[in-house]
Amino acid sequence: MTSAESEPGEAPATPVAPLSERANRWMRHLSGALLGVCAVGALWACYGAVASHVRNSELLAALGLWLVMSVAAVAIHEFGHYLGARMTGMTVLAVAVGAVEAVPVVGGWRLQSRSPHATSGEAGGYVIACPDPERRSRADTAILLLAGPLSNLCVAVVLAVAMLSLPSSPWQSACFAFALLNFAGFACNLLPYRTRTLFTDGLQLLYLRQPRSEMEPIAVAWRLVARSYRGDTAEELPEDELRVLSDHADQLPLSYEWYRLKASQNLGQWQHVTEWESAVNRQVAQVSDAALAQLSRAFLPLLRAEIAFSRSMASGDAGYVEAVGLARDVQREAPHLMPRLRALAAGLRGDAARAARELELSRQAAETSIQVALRRSEARLRAYVQATISADPDAH
Repeated sequence: MTSAESEPGEAPATPVAPLSERANRWMRHLSGALLGVCAVGALWACYGAVASHVRNSELLAALGLWLVMSVAAVAIHEFGHYLGARMTGMTVLAVAVGAVEAVPVVGGWRLQSRSPHATSGEAGGYVIACPDPERRSRADTAILLLAGPLSNLCVAVVLAVAMLSLPSSPWQSACFAFALLNFAGFACNLLPYRTRTLFTDGLQLLYLRQPRSEMEPIAVAWRLVARSYRGDTAEELPEDELRVLSDHADQLPLSYEWYRLKASQNLGQWQHVTEWESAVNRQVAQVSDAALAQLSRAFLPLLRAEIAFSRSMASGDAGYVEAVGLARDVQREAPHLMPRLRALAAGLRGDAARAARELELSRQAAETSIQVALRRSEARLRAYVQATISADPDAH
């Protein structure tokens, strides 16, 4: 039950650990013991809540009630993170509880299975949000991190007060069980520790106490993401912030190349694709195996697909985009991309009708995104594709 704040596809830098390995190990043991006591106590209380209503299947019913309450406690925790993000003007990119992820789109939310690229599988849920680039991101992040555990604490306190006013009954037992699970959500998330892939809210709060420059690579990367959601396309982003990505490619590999490639596309400068493809290949050859595995989940395939698009636009050869094959979960990260590639391929092969259909599918997918820069960029790229098709005599 934690919030995740890392951009899918990127390999974030590892900050200086505020905890020694020994302290981290003790915190993990303490959290595990506390969670175990609360879980067992809640299950016992659930058994008391259902025992007078269920015959022969008391344990199964108690386990079912315990599971429902556990998911509800996670939902309360993540809803707290969501409220904290909205209160501080952050842009929420995804909210997940259990196996279900809610992604904001224009006009509402899209429910889907939990993204395998978004955050650690150890987390029961997450909220991904980027800060307002014009605000103090450290204070806003602290509010985001605290809002989840405090939501669980508030519910636990309310339930404890309700228990005192209730006579001994199944309802009192149910309140006790839910209060215990929410207290666990509060305490276990505020204890500072890390696992192989998970940092608790408490540990992230400790990291916020460390001195940090506003031009730190991770802070800059998130500010650029936030600017994109506000509407700044790649060629409009501040040069000094992009230079930070270039100077710290070891911490944020391929991020600079991504923005530069997109800027070239937005300006119709297809001749630069060879330069950026070479830069990408150099970066890939230098990153660690672990970073490459992370990048290869979604970010690198998307980057290579965009390179193929630029190559086809530069050469008029449909073979580049026709060779692109993206896994279904990768396509979910950019649902507008494959229709755009298929539209270009169809147009260059002379199938104007299919090109028009695919462009419309790409438009519909792009227009649902809350990332304003993406909508602006995709509109330009569709226009470039249409112009290329119209100028190609073989497309008619």
